Amino acid sequence: MRTDVKSSQELVGLSCLGEFELQTGFFDNTQTYAVGTPVVKSATPGSVTKGASYLSAVEVVGVVSGNAKEDIVKINSEALPDSGGHQYVLNLVTRWKPSQS
Repeated sequence: MRTDVKSSQELVGLSCLGEFELQTGFFDNTQTYAVGTPVVKSATPGSVTKGASYLSAVEVVGVVSGNAKEDIVKINSEALPDSGGHQYVLNLVTRWKPSQS
């Protein structure tokens, strides 16, 4: 069974030091994501996007996992579908790496 913030009525905090697999709808949907791609914080507050590499001087919050970008419209009835009838989420595993600056 999957749940989200709306159905649980609370926001759960997970340490990025652990390796938790999660899904987020707050990501740059215009990017192509491959499994293992670093995920970094986006210029859009509260969102993530694809990172260039582990070698760049950015703070990595996780890596893309599972099916990468997934349409969950058939299993999530709480979020409104986009104009194309989709509900995309990004699957990722938390794996924090501080910036190297």
